[in-house]
Amino acid sequence: MRYFITLLFIVLIGLGQIQAQNTVDEINQIKNADQRYDYAKELLEYYRLNAIDSLLIFADNLKLDGIDQRFNALKEYAHGEYYYEMYDLATSLNYAIEAIYIYTLESDEDVLLLSKSYNLAGLCSEQLYRYEKALEYYEKGISLAQQIDNKPQLAELYSNRSFVYYGMGDFSTAIANLEAANEINIEIKDTVNLSKDLNNLGYIYTSWQKYDTGIEYYQKALDYSMQKGIAERSAICNNNIGMNYFQQGEFDLAEEYILRALKIDEENGFDLNIAKRYNNLGFIYYQQGKVDESIEHFEIAADVFLEKGDSSSYAKSIINIADIYFQLQRNTEAFQYLQKGYNISLGTNNLPLIEHNTGKMYRYYKSIGDFEQALEYRELYDELGDSIYSLESAKVVEEMETIYQTEKKEEEINRLNSESALKEDIIKRKNQQKNLLAGFAIILLIVLVVIVVISVKIRKQSRELENLNSVKNRLFAIISHDLRGYSGVFQDAGMVIRHHLKKENFDKVNSISENLEISALSYSSQLDNILSWSTLQLNGYQLNPVEFKPFDKCNTLIESLNKSHKLKGNLFENNVNPDMLIKMDEGAFDIILRNILANANKFTEQGIISISLDKFDTGFKIFVTDTGIGMSEETRASILSSATTKSQRGTRGEKGSGVGLGLVKNFVNLSGGKIIIESELGKGTKFVLDFS
Repeated sequence: MRYFITLLFIVLIGLGQIQAQNTVDEINQIKNADQRYDYAKELLEYYRLNAIDSLLIFADNLKLDGIDQRFNALKEYAHGEYYYEMYDLATSLNYAIEAIYIYTLESDEDVLLLSKSYNLAGLCSEQLYRYEKALEYYEKGISLAQQIDNKPQLAELYSNRSFVYYGMGDFSTAIANLEAANEINIEIKDTVNLSKDLNNLGYIYTSWQKYDTGIEYYQKALDYSMQKGIAERSAICNNNIGMNYFQQGEFDLAEEYILRALKIDEENGFDLNIAKRYNNLGFIYYQQGKVDESIEHFEIAADVFLEKGDSSSYAKSIINIADIYFQLQRNTEAFQYLQKGYNISLGTNNLPLIEHNTGKMYRYYKSIGDFEQALEYRELYDELGDSIYSLESAKVVEEMETIYQTEKKEEEINRLNSESALKEDIIKRKNQQKNLLAGFAIILLIVLVVIVVISVKIRKQSRELENLNSVKNRLFAIISHDLRGYSGVFQDAGMVIRHHLKKENFDKVNSISENLEISALSYSSQLDNILSWSTLQLNGYQLNPVEFKPFDKCNTLIESLNKSHKLKGNLFENNVNPDMLIKMDEGAFDIILRNILANANKFTEQGIISISLDKFDTGFKIFVTDTGIGMSEETRASILSSATTKSQRGTRGEKGSGVGLGLVKNFVNLSGGKIIIESELGKGTKFVLDFS
């Protein structure tokens, strides 16, 4: 029966495409250009909403008109809509810009289609993360929609623009745009889009963690959907309310609303949505402690996904079951599901999913001590990561090439828009006395250049002087405060040693000597930092990148730290590949790693500090992880954003000059890298130094 339905579906598609070809042929035979254009627009909109494959036939076969460029623009716009539905965003954007370009050439342009073309360009740009461009396109589309007072188009543009601001993290402006769209939808009584935008408002408020307001808007969207009898959206709204409660930990309410969504989906035969609801219920029941019910619902979801041919979702549901069994320490059953989910994921083209599940296989074999199998999966996991990186890089290159062509077209459009003004300016210039104006312009230009040069030199000299004074003051402050403190320690220690020598308390003298050795090494490290910082600020630092083995340098730094900080009881792990070579300035590497390791040691006691390094074709990353006291989000943000770093005392009251992390930031920037810090109070800290 299933094969018969599939065959029937293929036949219907074929018949639809034949019908589309015949309809386009009929349009091409209409003599009157305006009638032909209007009919073509109606057909385009119908295919866009109901038969997207036929839209491509329409676009490829629409007869062009050498005089009336509207048909050329309509053809480009149709291609853009088709490729947008196929999620080929870069190609869609290119066609949308081409449509805008052609419409701009027309003296009697189609304002509504031009606005729709800008809307399409905005949608593509937003999803390609070109937010500034997306806002520019939406603004032009809104201006055109206001010009012809087309309220449905205006509401759609406001709604779409909201998600640009959402993507930029500006929730307030995103909400303001959706509310503007809602006002229009209420005015024109468009309850379908009103329900959609109310649901979107709920989504944004929930993302903003304003859960009560999110539920309020989800409920309004649900009410409108039920009034209009839109079953699928009603189910979606119920599901969203349920997942909102799930995020708040109110699992009973979450279950209630997901069950409502499930009932609507089952009554209307929305099979894939049914599977999603069962999957969500699986998560809810697990959080409620209903383990058997959780597994049962994940299995039902998996069966439906499998029946509908959604292999990726099927594999995810199976892996969810494996995770539950692992939590229950029922490793045999867990591995059976893990193996099944892994095998299914191998049959998909979903490389991130395969990579994720391969990582789970690696961790499983590692946990049971089968290191040979674990190594095989680890190597495969790394290869998959490289493959994903290569694919993403290729996709980015392809999209950038397309966007480059698009930007050239954008420049041409801007040129056309200002062409009339330029022509008028040229006519005025021809009527003026050219020689007098040119002479005056040259004199004025010379004067301006002289003023600018003098002004730039003065500002540059002023900045340099301010910088030198700042460096001098900072250097003197550190020397007078911190280094004087160290010298005081040695003076006091000398007096104490002399006292114990007189008393012949040699054991105490040995103990004090050990502490003095540690203080001297710390003093030396601080002095190295200050000298390096002074050199960098006052004289600059010239990088000399060479190839070397970071493993050896890491060992040397660890040995140095063990001498100066042995009382902390920390274990240093050098996980760098002994044979790996990197290219970098050795001095910069030493300064960066020495200060980060010292910082980790400063805030860790009886813990583990590990160093690892991953190498890529484009560079490498250094990871320094500790199990210390961690840091607050405020401290982490301050370290990354501030020009200077305020020193804090370590676990044993250790002081610092505040120069160390400042040096790290300076030398990382100088070496073309960036710093990422991951930390939580009480859970340790991870420094990632990215030179890729």
